[in-house]
Amino acid sequence: MIGTTISHYRITGKLGEGGMGVVYRAEDTRLQRTVALKVLPGDSVTAADRERFLREAQSAAQVHHPNICPIYEVDEENGRLFFVMALVEGPSLRSLLKQGPIPVERAIEIAAQVASGLDAAHSQGVIHRDIKSANVVEGLYGQPCILDFGLALRADASRLTRTGGFVGTPAYMSPEQAEGGAVDHRTDLWSLGVVLYELLTGELPFRRDTELTTLYAIVHETPKPPSALRPGLPAALDELVLKCLAKAPGQRFQSAAELGERLRQIQAGLSSAHPTVTLDRTRPVLAAPPNRARIWLALAVVLAIAAGAHWRLRQPGADLPEQKEVVVLPLSVIGPEEPLRAVTDGLTETITAKLSQLEQFQGKLTVVPASEVRARKITSAEAARKAYGANLVISGSAQQTGARVQCILNLINAQTLRQVASRTITLDSGNLLALRDGAVTSVVDLLELRLSADANGAVKAGETGAPAAYAQYLRGRGYLARYDLQGNVDRALASLQDAVKQDPNYALAHAALAEAYWWKAKMTNDRHWADRALESGEKAVQLNPTLVVARVKLGEIYSDSGRVDDAIREHLKALEISPGNAEAYRMLGLDYSAAGRYSEAEAAFQEAVKRRPTDWEGRMLLGIFYYQRGRYAEAKSAYLSALKLTPDNELLIRNLAGVHMRLGQYAEASSLIQKTLATGSSTRGYNMLGIAYYYQRRFSEAASALESSLDIDNSIYTTWGNLGTVYRWVPGSESKAQAAFQRAIELAEKAQRITPADNNIHANLAEYHAKLGDQKKALAEIQAIPETARRPYMARIALAYEMLGDRKHAIDTVRTQAVDASALSDLRNDPDLAKLWKDPEFQSAIRASQSTAAH
Repeated sequence: MIGTTISHYRITGKLGEGGMGVVYRAEDTRLQRTVALKVLPGDSVTAADRERFLREAQSAAQVHHPNICPIYEVDEENGRLFFVMALVEGPSLRSLLKQGPIPVERAIEIAAQVASGLDAAHSQGVIHRDIKSANVVEGLYGQPCILDFGLALRADASRLTRTGGFVGTPAYMSPEQAEGGAVDHRTDLWSLGVVLYELLTGELPFRRDTELTTLYAIVHETPKPPSALRPGLPAALDELVLKCLAKAPGQRFQSAAELGERLRQIQAGLSSAHPTVTLDRTRPVLAAPPNRARIWLALAVVLAIAAGAHWRLRQPGADLPEQKEVVVLPLSVIGPEEPLRAVTDGLTETITAKLSQLEQFQGKLTVVPASEVRARKITSAEAARKAYGANLVISGSAQQTGARVQCILNLINAQTLRQVASRTITLDSGNLLALRDGAVTSVVDLLELRLSADANGAVKAGETGAPAAYAQYLRGRGYLARYDLQGNVDRALASLQDAVKQDPNYALAHAALAEAYWWKAKMTNDRHWADRALESGEKAVQLNPTLVVARVKLGEIYSDSGRVDDAIREHLKALEISPGNAEAYRMLGLDYSAAGRYSEAEAAFQEAVKRRPTDWEGRMLLGIFYYQRGRYAEAKSAYLSALKLTPDNELLIRNLAGVHMRLGQYAEASSLIQKTLATGSSTRGYNMLGIAYYYQRRFSEAASALESSLDIDNSIYTTWGNLGTVYRWVPGSESKAQAAFQRAIELAEKAQRITPADNNIHANLAEYHAKLGDQKKALAEIQAIPETARRPYMARIALAYEMLGDRKHAIDTVRTQAVDASALSDLRNDPDLAKLWKDPEFQSAIRASQSTAAH
């Protein structure tokens, strides 16, 4: 097989053989990526074999989770069934165990992540049935990844068995599986218990000399607790493992989520080897600030102690770095998700926001926004270090028992992945104000921050003293943190509307309500909600004119609404109040760019970088500014400096690829984009790859990449427009091109209802209508762009005229505008403009335009 090609996959090596096929390394010749290809052997294949092979692919393809190996494609060629999956080349847990038992903290982390993956599978009705150490491998970032759904069973499917009555690997089988009986999702929890036992002890709990005696032991014998083989293990781990290995499914954990939550709880309590004590009053928690601040801090400590807060002693030698790069991970919920999920999400947002407000007072503190952490699905200290260069991470969990809530907050050294210290807060579930105060005070203490009176004032700004109002605000913020989940924006609106009803002067709640209305406007394309967003944002600023977060949010809404001058005013006012606010500088840079005030925009972006030199996002925005101005060398330099802070950042790598594309270096761009796609699918990554292939005249491959982008997210109008452009060059795809352009127009017009002054949308719509031959609508979109604002869209306007057969206006467009490097790249390399580029009169116009630009 090696050296042969199946479909568009060239086989380059053999990786191994599974229960139902041979796995090969292969090159995807269309998308230029390395994949794993599993092929069902062609000879001696029964109908049952084919059914089970297809079931493997279908089962795995249903589940999307970071801890499950993704399936890309299922197909058949010349009678050979095959499916394509991501190539995960890290060592398996079985390989790692050859070096001995795994460190306890790492073993728990692995088991918790595998449980998370199983929970995703089980929620889709898929049971793995062959969880074992050989089927869990270490991914690119060290995360465990579940392979081989070859024995997978849908919960609603009829059972398929091998000869002999059972399927699976004997040493990891549950009793019901060993006896050939009916199985459900709890068989996977047994097998994960076996894997955890193996990780902790280096031994299998039921290993015997033969397969039959192993199966007998599984059904009839009780294993030794792990601590009998590895003294010193926590009793809670013994209890957890033995519960997984209960003979009766009803005595085990009843879901993978429940098992994962218990693992996280044990993980959080591992520092119990260090005594739990109340605050040591002989050692000041914070440096002595001025009197007013000291009084507030004392009150906060009293509140925290009254709420049941406990401090764990810091581990010996755990000095914190002077420059603190902090990520607050989403807090987990132990036990039933409701009603705590919205509360913990809101608390994560609150802790992050309060720490961010302290940046300007600390000098050497940088906090990654909670929205960014959620968007990139960062859930571990290791991932935070790789994504943001974080050196400190706050993690935690909350659990409700009766009328009491316990919240555990941990400080983790992201470089060593060791827990440094933790705090535990226990209080009545109705006292969320005390939870907020206790959590914020605990985190400030964990990070050893010194707070001045001004810093304390900033932390308290815009807050309420009404418990009912705060409880609704906290839930509303929690729902907004997961705005992408169906119904959450409406839930946020209901909670926040109730919060401002409870306390009409609650400025922070009005600011959050403005954000919720704005998300509603974006999702519905209904101008009514955009107007409500502006009303709430203006109300927040009216109630508290010095509330920086309210002014920054109002400015952002103004900017998105096309009211750029108002946005500039708000962001300048925010900087008067908080001169060191890097976010306000970033937003101001975007405002000035939209207004065409480019020198001021550049200065604002540079100031944002100066204020937060370790913040990659500020450097990225500066790079984007240079890119949009055609200053590609400076853009590349900015992106590379950001990549030094976060080397695995896929967004930055894609942006760097964009620079190469503008320079006509499409092969280099494709290589960079494929690097990002090798670690996970991305709608933007596939979109960019499609564009790169288009400019290389690789039209079929471009179409395939853009189709992959739409498989992930079919709501982005520019992807549909790009696909329509590509289809025009693929033989026999004319009708597909028309349909793609029509869908692009439909989605673009929806977006236009919210941001009617967006010239970029006008330029794109002009191109789409022109390529459909609708001259009237294309010209109307061009005319909607003011003459003074057309330069950035020159290439697309010229393209629209060329597609309409009006070469004179296409040439005049270039002649009357100063051609920059960006436009020149589009004009030279777009296949749709090849004939125009060769026109001598057009070349003359280009030279004249460049001469104008030089002067």
